[in-house]
Amino acid sequence: MSHQTIKECPVCGAPPDATVPYHRTGYLVCLECNLVLTDRSLDTDAIAHHYESVDPVNDVSQSRLDIYRRFLKSAQTRLGHAKKLLDVGCGSGAFIDLAGKMGWQSYGVEPVETLAGEARRCGLNVATGILDQMPREWGPFDLITYWDSFMLVENPAEEMGRILTHLEEDGWIFLRLRQHGFQRLLYRCWKVCGHPLRLPDPSVYHPYNFFPGTIKKLAGRFNMSAGISNAPYTAGDPYSTMRQEKLVVILKWFSDFTARAAYAISRGKWIASPGMDIWLHRRNTYDTG
Repeated sequence: MSHQTIKECPVCGAPPDATVPYHRTGYLVCLECNLVLTDRSLDTDAIAHHYESVDPVNDVSQSRLDIYRRFLKSAQTRLGHAKKLLDVGCGSGAFIDLAGKMGWQSYGVEPVETLAGEARRCGLNVATGILDQMPREWGPFDLITYWDSFMLVENPAEEMGRILTHLEEDGWIFLRLRQHGFQRLLYRCWKVCGHPLRLPDPSVYHPYNFFPGTIKKLAGRFNMSAGISNAPYTAGDPYSTMRQEKLVVILKWFSDFTARAAYAISRGKWIASPGMDIWLHRRNTYDTG
């Protein structure tokens, strides 16, 4: 991977001198919005290889089925009724398959050919590629979702602009993202405790890593409101991080309870879970306050 020149922060538009080295990680952080980013060009082939042969994509999707079901019911209530959705980075299509069964008109786009092909063989409307390579006639959409895929886009602000061109005027955007503050804390605990997990490093660094405030800065740049909450945990241990799955379940329950308590005490200001659920909407038609 080659280094690239950071012309401006790809979230808030801050000048290059606003990005500084981040805790000796080899990454940079924007002092204006706290985006943690790499200055290396995206290696799309390496990313595709990771999701084809390393990351347990289908296992993760299966562990999320209850989360998907609850999400779709909530989205149905938010929008009024089941409408048309697009899932970007849809993998082999577990989410849009369930959405179709629940009454949604569902579509997906997936850059990894083997996963997109698997989805199409199941009869799902899935295009190979990124958002702009999707057939234009599929849109516009009432809901566009990114389940742990937005951190892999080429440029977050440019991607957000593209999303809005595919969205209905009163449409919604949903992002599931890692909460980098929690990931950083997990990494520090892992080091102090003597590397107890199977994974070599539980601190997940992607091309882009977000804090809640980073997302709010991005939303504000596009005149959108951002509702951010703790993301629910997946079932079981799809990443096989520990030898005892029961221990994983207990740790997840305790962490989820703590995160919910912190969220309630702070009146929605503290996000203390590994992931964030983010709802974005244009301010001129809706304001979350």
